[in-house]
Order: sequence, then C-alpha cells, then structure tokens
Amino acid sequence: MVNLFQIQLCAPSAVLYPGQTVNAKCLVVVSRETKISAITVQILGTAKASCYTTEYVGEVTITTKHSSSVVYTNDSMIVWKPKRLKYGLLQRGVYEFPFCFTLPTYCPPSFEGSSGSIKYHMSAKLVRPWFNKSDFLKLQVIPFSVFNSLMPSPVQRSFTETVNKYCCFGSSGQVHVTVYLPNRNILPRQSFEVNLQLRNHCSAKICKIQFCLIQIARYNVPGGGPFTSSRCVAAISMKVSIRSFSESTDNYCVSFPSTYVPSFNNCSIIHVEYELKTVISVDWFFSKNISCEVPVVVSNSGR
Repeated sequence: MVNLFQIQLCAPSAVLYPGQTVNAKCLVVVSRETKISAITVQILGTAKASCYTTEYVGEVTITTKHSSSVVYTNDSMIVWKPKRLKYGLLQRGVYEFPFCFTLPTYCPPSFEGSSGSIKYHMSAKLVRPWFNKSDFLKLQVIPFSVFNSLMPSPVQRSFTETVNKYCCFGSSGQVHVTVYLPNRNILPRQSFEVNLQLRNHCSAKICKIQFCLIQIARYNVPGGGPFTSSRCVAAISMKVSIRSFSESTDNYCVSFPSTYVPSFNNCSIIHVEYELKTVISVDWFFSKNISCEVPVVVSNSGR
C-alpha cells in the first residue's frame, strides 16, 4: 500500500528561472509490499489567452470565443520502471526517485491576468495495476532580468489641468505637473526617486499626492484582435500642503513593498507593461484629481 506519493524540489522554493536545471525527486512511502509498473513525470508550461467578439445579424446576436495558446515546455520522462518484468515490487519503506529537467531559456515569467495566463507546473504519476497515484506541483518562473534590449533611461512627462471652483463666485486656475524619473527601472522593495514639480496657479491648495503602479496587460488573440486590461497593483499616498498660487519642486523616495510580475515582451500573445501614475488632489470638494502617467520597467533584478 502506498501511503504517500509526492513531488519534492531539491531547491528551497518553487521559484525557478529560465534556463535553470532543476533537481527534484518523487517521494514514495510504502506500508506493505506493492506492485508498481512505472513512475512518470511531466513538466508543462503554457501561455493562454482568450476573448469574446459579438456580431449582430439582424435580430440575432452571435457571440464567438477566440482563444490562443503557446507551449513553452512540455517534457515527459520515466523516473522509474522495472528492468525486465511488467511490474516491480516495492517493499515496506521510504523511497526517493531523483530526476532533473532544464527550463527553456526563452520562456516568459508566470502570469495571471483577466483574459490570459502563463502557467508552469509539474505532475507525477505512479502507475499501478489498479488505481494510480498522482501529484501536482505549481511552479513560478521569474527571469533574472527583463527587457534586455531596453535600457531604462530617464523619462519626463508634463501635464496641465484647469481646476474649477464653484461657490458664490466662480473662479478657476491651472495646475501644471512635471514628473521626472532619473531611472525608470523599478525593483520591488527597493526605493526609487521621483522628481515632482508643481505649479499651483489656482485658488485651492494641493493636499495629497498619490503614486500608483499600474499594470497593463496587452493580449493578442487571432480573430479577437489586440486588446488591453489594466489594474493598480500598488499605491502610496502622502499628505502635502502646497499653497495656492505657489510652486514646489521636491524629490520623493518611493518604494512599493510587494513583488509583482516583471515587465516582459517575449510572449507572442501576452505582453506586460507598467506605468507610474502620479495623482494630485486639490483641496476642493468639486475638483477632480489631476493625474500624469510615466512608463516604467518593473524588474526582479538590477542586472
């Protein structure tokens, strides 16, 4: 009887890198003599994306699902099998069956989005004359560095917004925002510098500044056309007090605490980009927020 059948990585975590040779093992715990014909392992990495299109033909609505997939790795191996007989016997005890595999150097990072995903996993099967045993292990692939062809250079964006105030006497003014990043390569849990120049030419003060990291996923599904989705993955707010009809130039040290999927463009159906969105709040109830977006590159390594 097999009490335990499990995949175990020899590494301390299931975080892997493209091109890495991974050592693992199948752990088998047997309580009494058991017949086994083989132990097999499969490593699979696939990118999938899908979307829906709607077509109107007279009074009939036709909705079509479009999908696309790319396989980056699909390796199968026999970890153990009897040398001559159809079945082998495992006596009571604990057994380890080691194996190794190498990830492709070109595979993109693991990703989970609203309309697609890139997933890697490893499955193992213990084949017996009756009910087989199986195990499943999710793998997370993160590249050492991303956008190797892109050197994150300094970038600057400017934006001017007219702020209207409504009270007994209407008045308005302009707020001019200039965002400058000396280095737009963002590393999780490491601070980066944002130079923010504000020219407040309205009669209300600026009360809050917010920095948001926006993830933009671009999908390319044949038949469905290219489309995008975006979401805020991190935000930091800070209170300020910039008086009306004044100017301010400050350097802000920003750090996002969590780890995110890095920027990547080496998948034919899914690309991931990021923007740093700076939101300026004016201290007036009816005034809308002012925002300025700057493209950035999120990495997991400083290389």
